[in-house]
Amino acid sequence: MSSASVPSYGKRENIELTERRAKQSNQDACVCVFNHVGISVPDCEAAVAWYSSVFGLRLLKPVLHLKREQFPGAPIFKLFDDALQEFKLAWLGTGHSVGLEIFEFIDPCHRTPEGPAFDYSRGGVFHIAMTVTDPEKLCREVVKAGGSRMGELIPMPMGNAVAYCQDPWGNAIELLTTSFANMVANGAPKDD
Repeated sequence: MSSASVPSYGKRENIELTERRAKQSNQDACVCVFNHVGISVPDCEAAVAWYSSVFGLRLLKPVLHLKREQFPGAPIFKLFDDALQEFKLAWLGTGHSVGLEIFEFIDPCHRTPEGPAFDYSRGGVFHIAMTVTDPEKLCREVVKAGGSRMGELIPMPMGNAVAYCQDPWGNAIELLTTSFANMVANGAPKDD
């Protein structure tokens, strides 16, 4: 469908249309809510401290350290192959019923992906996104805490903005000032 054939709606109509379409599509499919995202890092405790201090996430339980020889019946050992012998796992909460799982694989050990630190063309998940009040300010905090900035702050319609950064382990994080539904409903920024 060409952009010329896309109907033009007002801001509120765009949001209502997007919400209506989402509701209709969910009636025909499994109704679900994102529950959590899991990331792999080389140092679980350092990542817990970093995500807690920079994003205000809170550790929900003490970091779990499991070895297959001690806990062969642990659920994770039923999910992954026999090569997994030892790992650490932390559960962090956002306060909005969405979690972040941080894994440190010890045996076999964590491997940093080959190639560029950020490769958007590599298959799989390539970023997580958080709704925040001030992406620019939070990007500065990320950099101060050992992360890095990716690109520049991008103005979005209706006074919103988006910025990308990376944690110290190379995981890309998108910071938005609006919900996903509002972002999609109001479109991408226009070229000058």
